[in-house]
Amino acid sequence: MSAAEKVIDITSRLPNFTDSLSRFTEQALSPEEFQWQCTEATRKEAVEIYAEQRRRASDVVLGRAAIPSRFAQKTLSSYEPSNPQQARIKAIVEAYATNFAQDAGVNGVSLILCGGPGTGKTHLGCGVANELLKQGFSALYTTAPGLVRDIRATWAKDSERTETDVIKAFIAPDLLIIDEIGVQVGSADEKIRLFDVINARYEQVKPLLIISNLDVKGVVEYLGERAADRLRENGGQALAFTWGSYRRNAQ
Repeated sequence: MSAAEKVIDITSRLPNFTDSLSRFTEQALSPEEFQWQCTEATRKEAVEIYAEQRRRASDVVLGRAAIPSRFAQKTLSSYEPSNPQQARIKAIVEAYATNFAQDAGVNGVSLILCGGPGTGKTHLGCGVANELLKQGFSALYTTAPGLVRDIRATWAKDSERTETDVIKAFIAPDLLIIDEIGVQVGSADEKIRLFDVINARYEQVKPLLIISNLDVKGVVEYLGERAADRLRENGGQALAFTWGSYRRNAQ
């Protein structure tokens, strides 16, 4: 299966994301129901079985979100700021996720995380995705090069998907995370494909979370003013990660 087909396979089910999660939840008895049916001697085992059911359901949900394995367990709470600026940005990102149902999710408010490598941008971005998954929303992680490759794959004569199919797949989730913006010198064609996805989500009032190693000015120059203007709509913010490598500090 090609990369494009994998993305389609994952995201084609995203409109039914909440229903799927509900079915997993419904199939697993609550701890109280489990314990009621079991003797006193087996209650501990019952709770352990319930926890395992929930873990398996969570693994399925994470797989559909396509979060990389390295970041699949990253949470907002596990990001540990070491200076006031990091703490301020973490608070903004946490508020974004916490209030998603009342703000970003209904008003299409986007967020840009930009700055040097190793500063915790992808950690926080995937932390947002994991928080939204817990709330019952859908989220999808991709990279800018991967997004462009998936669209270009539809140009092959034997492709079973059209470019429109792929773009619709990127519109489907409640939040789309696009990482590695500007990681390579983008051709005019690549920037057009990125704009197509950004604009399609903008028209559907669906937010994006953009991650880039460029500074704010560099992100605007790379995406173009039209795309950047859409990301600013309704109070969209660009957060600058100006400190050194978070990974080095975490070691």
